[in-house]
Amino acid sequence: MQWNFIKICICCNTMTKSVNTTSLRGLPSSKIIFMQTLCLLFGLSGSIMTLPAMNCRSDSICFEAIDASIKMMDVQYVRDKDWNTLYSIPEHPMFDILRTPDVSKRLLEEINDRRISVGDTLRTADLFYIWKPYFEWLSYIDPHYYINMTVPSASAKVNMSTEEAVHRKKQLITEATILPVRVININDTLVVSASVAPELCPGDVILAINDVPVSEIMKYNFRTRHEGLYTILNYRYFHGVDRSYSVGYLRNGHSSQTVIEGYTGMYSQARSLLSMEKGETVRIYQEENTGYVRIADFYQDNKAMVKRLVRSLKKFKEQGLKNVIIDLRDNPGGMGNYLTEFFSIFIKDGPIMLSKSEKLKVSELTVKDYSFLSDDDLGKLVDIPEKYMISKIEPKRKYYIGDLCCYILMDEGTASTAAFVCNVLQYNGGAVLAGEPLLHNAYVFGDVTGSRKLVALVDGLLNEDGISTSMSDLYTKAVDGVLMPDIHIPYVAKDYMTGKDAMLDKLLKIISGKSNVIGGIRKAFKDQEI
Repeated sequence: MQWNFIKICICCNTMTKSVNTTSLRGLPSSKIIFMQTLCLLFGLSGSIMTLPAMNCRSDSICFEAIDASIKMMDVQYVRDKDWNTLYSIPEHPMFDILRTPDVSKRLLEEINDRRISVGDTLRTADLFYIWKPYFEWLSYIDPHYYINMTVPSASAKVNMSTEEAVHRKKQLITEATILPVRVININDTLVVSASVAPELCPGDVILAINDVPVSEIMKYNFRTRHEGLYTILNYRYFHGVDRSYSVGYLRNGHSSQTVIEGYTGMYSQARSLLSMEKGETVRIYQEENTGYVRIADFYQDNKAMVKRLVRSLKKFKEQGLKNVIIDLRDNPGGMGNYLTEFFSIFIKDGPIMLSKSEKLKVSELTVKDYSFLSDDDLGKLVDIPEKYMISKIEPKRKYYIGDLCCYILMDEGTASTAAFVCNVLQYNGGAVLAGEPLLHNAYVFGDVTGSRKLVALVDGLLNEDGISTSMSDLYTKAVDGVLMPDIHIPYVAKDYMTGKDAMLDKLLKIISGKSNVIGGIRKAFKDQEI
């Protein structure tokens, strides 16, 4: 498709920013972002939109035509001078403390070098690319923090009725077409993990999309281990929705080209892809004497999840199995309810040690959440009193299964509550961790807020998500903020080009004694041999 731009001048007025101040306890950013990125909102060609020209000389709106009935909007800015400050995130416990003058100087130099290389006229993807060094620094400190981009709400900013805006949103969800493919990102090598489109299959390596090399596309993206191609394309000029896609790929060492017609029903396609990628939730590997359970997330009904897990493990024992793998890869976390019962499945004797201390950054987002806070505490990083925190718990004996050696599969997609679970089980001897190291500080921060506009740059299409307001000093075996696996099984692109789950296969070989890679295992059970 040829992407043509129609520039429409807009007025530069001041607007009142709207900030979502709802504190979502433990809610991870990655799943929110996944759904928000899918849910793009469209406006009408020819409508007038007003945006403040913050630090910009002039603004324009660009409409990108998907077809005759649906128009996609992007915002164009002009910036002809360097940035001299990094925006602050005062609600976070550590960002402003760790952003020293030396760090700021280094990041600003890289940001301004990128601005010069791009030029004065910036679209949303350009702005993301330019500020990506700072975004990645923030995400390294706290993996919850994420920048996503979304087309402005038609009802809020475009001259149309609410009913018409709702119609546009529904039209996008039902009619807009996407490339229904999930990939594993291994050092910017995108290996297909699931595809609704039959033209691609697991193990294919994506080389280019619509004649744009993957290396160019990934310049505009965060490095996430598991992602949908539609989301990856959205970060590059909102090309995530198209009528058809020309895809260059590598299969069995040979490069090929195919054209894939876009698929409608983005939500249903996303669900299908996740189901295809993850496979059966409960499995038995009889030859390896091992059961397998995948936990996709820790969301609203953890009580039901614990009940299903206990039922599965009891069936494994009845069939004489000696090992179980709990797969927490690409688990973004979620709610922390019923975790005492969850830990009790694997840990018989207590206490189960959790946290040494906790701190909270007091802001307008948090001051009303705790009775011990007052407006005088605003802006302070305070210690949470012991009576408000849970430093240790006693296991509930009735949940303990026993007689099963537990292995937890984890990777860089294991985040938030899931990362906390891995840390607690490793420290308290409840399981052996296998896979790759977690992201830096994946288990440290919590009490995540909702999404809000990144108005510190331009009140445009970038949103910041997953701003943590608290941090914990946990009992841990982590090294410099990185939780390490007991059995290290890295992602290797060539292993996944077979279309198989190489990490799981390697762990099964280690458990069954068919691999000699077991030498690096740390003993993780207190009184039980592995």
